[in-house]
This record gives sequence, C-alpha cells and structure tokens, in this order.
Amino acid sequence: MTKSWSTAFLGTNHPAEPSLSILAERGWVAVVILPENGGEKNLNLVNICNKYNVPFFYSINEIEQFEVNLIIAANYPKIVPKRFLSKYPCVNTHWSDLPKYRGVHGTAWSLINEDYNIACTIHWMSDEFDTGDVIKKVFVAVDDKMSIHELHEQLANAQAKGLEELLSNYNTPNDWRIEKQDEANATYVPQRFPEEGLIVTGK
Repeated sequence: MTKSWSTAFLGTNHPAEPSLSILAERGWVAVVILPENGGEKNLNLVNICNKYNVPFFYSINEIEQFEVNLIIAANYPKIVPKRFLSKYPCVNTHWSDLPKYRGVHGTAWSLINEDYNIACTIHWMSDEFDTGDVIKKVFVAVDDKMSIHELHEQLANAQAKGLEELLSNYNTPNDWRIEKQDEANATYVPQRFPEEGLIVTGK
C-alpha cells in the first residue's frame, strides 16, 4: 500500500512544473513554497496550486503550519535552513549525474564536456550543496537534433516521473535504497552566463 504522502514542495520555473503537477494530482502536496523574488517564473506553479487547491506561500517557515512528512526541493534557488533538514526528511533534485557537476548549470557543463547522457539525480539534502546520498537517477539521452528547450522539457518530465515512481514504490524514506556519492569523482562547476555562449566570427 502506498504511503499517504504529505509533502512540502519547494520550487520555481518550468523545471518544477511537471513535478508539482503530477504530485499535486496524486494528492501528495500539502503546501508549496515559492521564492518571493521569482516573479513570472512562479506564475505557472501558482496556476497549478490553484487548480489542485494547494496553498502556496513565499516563506519556508509556513511549512510548520502543515502536517508534512517530506520536503521536496525542485529547482528551488534558496538554501533550506538546517533546522528543516533535522526536522523533516528532505530531498533535492539536481540535473547532473552526481557527484559530477555539483553546483549550478550542471546541464550546460555536461554539454560543454560532451557528456550527452544527462541525469536528473534525486538525493538527500545535506549541509553542503549537492553532496547528499543518491536516492534515484533518471537519464535523458541528448542527440544532435535536440534543442536546449527540448532537453530541459525532457529533463523536467523525467524528474517528475522519477519523483512519482519514488513515492509510489516506497512507503517511507527509510525504505529508499541510497548510494553514497564517490568524493573521488566529484566535480564542481560555476554558474554560466549568456554572454559566455557567444560565438565570435570574422577573426
């Protein structure tokens, strides 16, 4: 029998939308936390919340008003305070084959390094970014006809499917099979900026 999940969903922008939609449809989302400076990036998530009558707030402290048994961060740009890590089971989604490409814009760095089998990793949150034990990975294979928009769309859908499978197949986080990240293979990547993708010709 599947556990009656009551999650706090933290996220913003298009990578989080399929995940929130599928979990809210299953009745597994008690509350949504959005970044207060998300602006238009929050709009589709607000629409999903309204569709499924899920309350949403802009302060993570609001979680404590609800009976929550899991926190899920999907493309959430803020640090989750340590007191929440000790009070609730907390998982994060990261678009890279952890421990490779820890940090931001892991997808871009995967492509730069010709790493064309890109993962969405679901992992435990820890005190440091992207270092927690791995719970599940789902992969998207990149081909030479795929646009970056299509890649992001496929990764967002794979992430949603991975989360749904994880919550469907296990009754408690204690049942999840975890794998320690191999620190010897860990890499860290910095943020990318649009101007770094310019191609200069005529020289």
